[in-house]
Amino acid sequence: MKHRNLGLFDSYPLSAYIAVSNPFHMPNKLSRFWQELKRRKVIHVIVVYASSSFVIIELVNNVYETLNLPEWTPAFTLIVLSIGFPLAIIFSWIFDLTPQGFKKTKPYESAGADENINRETVPRITYNNSIAVLPFEDMSPNKDQEYFCEGIAEEIINSLTQVKRLKVIARTSAFAFKGKQMDIREIGNTLDVANVLEGSIRKDGDKIRITAQLIRVEDGYHLLSETYNRELKDIFSIQEEISLAIVEKLKMNILGEAMGGILKRYTESTVAFMYYLKGLNYYQMMTPEANQKAQEYYRKAIKEDPGYVLVYAILGSNYIHACMSGFISPDEAIKYASEYTKKALEIDKTVPVANGTLAAIKSLYDWELEASEEFYIKSVKLNPNTAWDRWFYSLYLRFIGRYDEAIAESLYALEKDPFNIYIRSYIGIYYLMAGNTDECITWQKSVIDLYPGGFMAFQHLGEAFEVKGMLEEAIESYQKAVTLSGGSPLAETKLACILHKTGKTDEARKKFEKVENMKEAVTFYIPSAPLILYYLLTKDLDRAFYWLKKACDEHDFNLPFMMRTPLAEYRMPDDPRFNTLLKETGLNKFMP
Repeated sequence: MKHRNLGLFDSYPLSAYIAVSNPFHMPNKLSRFWQELKRRKVIHVIVVYASSSFVIIELVNNVYETLNLPEWTPAFTLIVLSIGFPLAIIFSWIFDLTPQGFKKTKPYESAGADENINRETVPRITYNNSIAVLPFEDMSPNKDQEYFCEGIAEEIINSLTQVKRLKVIARTSAFAFKGKQMDIREIGNTLDVANVLEGSIRKDGDKIRITAQLIRVEDGYHLLSETYNRELKDIFSIQEEISLAIVEKLKMNILGEAMGGILKRYTESTVAFMYYLKGLNYYQMMTPEANQKAQEYYRKAIKEDPGYVLVYAILGSNYIHACMSGFISPDEAIKYASEYTKKALEIDKTVPVANGTLAAIKSLYDWELEASEEFYIKSVKLNPNTAWDRWFYSLYLRFIGRYDEAIAESLYALEKDPFNIYIRSYIGIYYLMAGNTDECITWQKSVIDLYPGGFMAFQHLGEAFEVKGMLEEAIESYQKAVTLSGGSPLAETKLACILHKTGKTDEARKKFEKVENMKEAVTFYIPSAPLILYYLLTKDLDRAFYWLKKACDEHDFNLPFMMRTPLAEYRMPDDPRFNTLLKETGLNKFMP
């Protein structure tokens, strides 16, 4: 049976949600106190108060005699200012000036068992250099080591992301040139990087031969050209040597924290490592069958090394993505995602992917929006130089209506992963939510140019046309989304709604009934949330509430995305039943 895409994500080879973490650098108490003073603007108040006091004292000293003021005036002024100084500090510590007036400053909230995070912003990085690591060519006798070649290249990518001043292109975009006969300089210019690493691997039994060339894009000069003839058991040392050699050749000064990230090993078992690489290979295919195969290899890796924390974290993430892609139900996804993520965090609380998965669980399933924030931010702070964590954080910013920040985070992620269709497409969604429909249309068309077979871009393009009132164009886009997705319930429902809007009510009803009947008849999971839209549009609030209740019972991942929409006809009505249910579930916090 042809796979029917039922989820939020397109069926497209998805760059695995992996970020090799560096050891979390815990600031000491003095540093933490200093950061808190700055956050509460105490330092700013001290500087302003001291500067203003100096001006006032000088002014009083110069004019009190001219104005025939008492001789004790300067001393009195100094005493008043001295008394006011600690009061100003105390006031600035307790209160903050906002557009709504003075409000009590919120304290830091826990980011884990004993860690605090800065909520003001996530780290921004200015790059001194840039690199793309291409998939290594398989030179093995049987040409059966493609997964190994790609896996080693990705591990080098993950190691290099620890160097904060180095822009590292993510796997999705770097591997887009696989099998294409293109000049290295052309690839570098396309990806907007100064350097490209390419190489090959020959694996024959336990013997491996790895060649690596670091090429400067500007003139094609080989900064590095090395050959490593070793045994398979030395693979971890080879990866570290290549990464450190790149850093040295690019003259990147790295601190101990980044060095620790490059040298950090999650396993010493080559058998477990090979299973892990095979899992990654299947995960990229993003089909239900390949996804199950990836999970099997991940479990084999854990069986070989029960302390392989990175695999626990990736398994947890895998189940979240499987649900978002429509492969499994939310209940099944969360059961395993929670189990593996909890295990990962028990072993190492600083693995970014585990914190990101926990954030997704809290926002997409538990609908605990505020609780998810600290984990979204922490995942980015632990590894700010990766595209995927940045994009995932942008989802949270979308949920709370901070669209400009969501766009900024996504653009930042796109810089490191320019061919990632999810990041590019969601930038368009954020523009639409922010009221810039034309910019959304531009972005969705750019996604279609990159990947004409992706249904999500056509669906989002239809939404933009619908907002703009271009209904015939919306129908065409939705029809393409339905065809390319193999009948996504959301795309089918969107098409039914737009047909209803154009007066084709009978055709609309027939299409929607097909979706509704399929939901009631099939044994595999189909989300209920899309069905709400049609009944909201037709103002059948009884049926709309029925499907909302079912979607809430399922903890449908689509619901958080539906709480904000630029089209009034799809918004939740001001109805006591809806209001009570949304409040009870916590979904009301996702609404404007």
